[in-house]
Amino acid sequence: MYVTADNRNFSGLAGNLHSRDGTMKMFVEVLAIYLYSGYVNFRKSINGQLLIIEQDMAHSPFDEALLVFCNRHHDKVKALYWDKTGFCLWYKRLEQDFFRWPAAS
Repeated sequence: MYVTADNRNFSGLAGNLHSRDGTMKMFVEVLAIYLYSGYVNFRKSINGQLLIIEQDMAHSPFDEALLVFCNRHHDKVKALYWDKTGFCLWYKRLEQDFFRWPAAS
């Protein structure tokens, strides 16, 4: 399930989160994927993103969910999840393309 911070469902969005060749590898099993529909200043650390998850998205960062953030230019994404031993942060920067991202409401 793909849901934005304001609980709008974007079930078909997964294909749009990939680069041009459509490949994306998952290293963890998650029950849900939550997209933050606004943009995030990528200078924020894990702790800064945890505040967004708790305050803006009203989710627990310890849930079995992948929490995905995009920057203003939509050429970078960060994915954060809890793996029962600590937080994992994945970062992707596109060189020529951009991610199709839902607009903030």
